[in-house]
Amino acid sequence: MIFTITSFDLKNNRKSGIDAEVRCRCVGYFLDFETAERCVLTNDMGRWYYSHVVIEQVEPGMYPTMPLYHRWFYGWDGERYIKLENFDDPHADVSYVSIG
Repeated sequence: MIFTITSFDLKNNRKSGIDAEVRCRCVGYFLDFETAERCVLTNDMGRWYYSHVVIEQVEPGMYPTMPLYHRWFYGWDGERYIKLENFDDPHADVSYVSIG
């Protein structure tokens, strides 16, 4: 399994006028969940751009497919990312991972 980290923003991007719901970026790939989560919890990219992060557990290979094995969501609280136990995922039927 691979654990991918994708950052995304659910707020409107006022500077560019783009609906930020589509603004996301896969920023990391790890072979274990613990390393992936440690990277999320010690990173401050939420300060600059991204209000949320998702870790997705996917099979290795080309074009990740659904269903995913598991997802963990984190939200920026103004100082750090915190794990969100009950996140209402607006994109529950698609993978956040976009490689390339």
